[in-house]
Amino acid sequence: MQEREQTRRLCRLGGRFAYTLTMLTAAVATFALGWASTYLQVLIAALGVGVAGGSFAVGVAYVSRFYDDGRQGTALGIFGVGNVGAAVTKFVAPFVMVAVGWQATAQIWAVALAVTAILFWLLGKDDPVTAARREGAAPRRGLKADLAPLKNLQVWRFSAYYFFSFGAFVALALWLPHYLIGAYGLDVKTAGMVGAGYSIPASIFRTYGGAAEDLGPRGADRPCIYRLYEIVGAYGLTVTSLINEEFGNGIMSAIDFSMHLDRKPHPKSDRVRITMSGKYLSNANW
Repeated sequence: MQEREQTRRLCRLGGRFAYTLTMLTAAVATFALGWASTYLQVLIAALGVGVAGGSFAVGVAYVSRFYDDGRQGTALGIFGVGNVGAAVTKFVAPFVMVAVGWQATAQIWAVALAVTAILFWLLGKDDPVTAARREGAAPRRGLKADLAPLKNLQVWRFSAYYFFSFGAFVALALWLPHYLIGAYGLDVKTAGMVGAGYSIPASIFRTYGGAAEDLGPRGADRPCIYRLYEIVGAYGLTVTSLINEEFGNGIMSAIDFSMHLDRKPHPKSDRVRITMSGKYLSNANW
């Protein structure tokens, strides 16, 4: 009975509370990072800072409840543009760090995050589902119902797509300034600006992707896209090795690029033939 009551209380809290709590937790951890004096303390503070990553999952669930299926793509695309904030940090933080030091920079960002959390709590509102459950107009869900989608294999597959695509984006965005400093001798301010230039377009493009999802055919095109992803995942390394063997260590450009698709008759079933032609770029030129 006690566990059920706790679950009911959590259901009543909703995304507004969870989002505010996530931001405040990250703010406290970020502020503490500036006072860390040992490696262990840095790790503990970094664990708290990492909680900020959970805000995206909370925000997706919170925002999607305000819109029907036909508008969720656009709404979530606009929400995803919030990643521009990370790019702004890459652009601005190096200048602040040079001026006042990294510890003070962390504390300034922590205060800004705490203020944002307070404003969100005061100006935001509960999503319709949470509000209805609090008023008794909708049934409350338990933990078992929340975990039920995990029985669907498609959920795990989409999680894998997200893990590799967005995970790679985040990893590269975090590593790029350090790489530019070490490989090309850029100062931290210039490296931060270049890193921001990488992150901003990718974040803004989310709006287009979300709107396209709302306007495009539902379900009909996805299996084909999945197969194309599967081809790249299964044969990408093989194709890369063949390119390197034939041309040398380098890449095929996706900018100076053309592609031709045609239909090839076959006794069993007609074949789809895709021919790609991209400019070869040697790594020696980079």
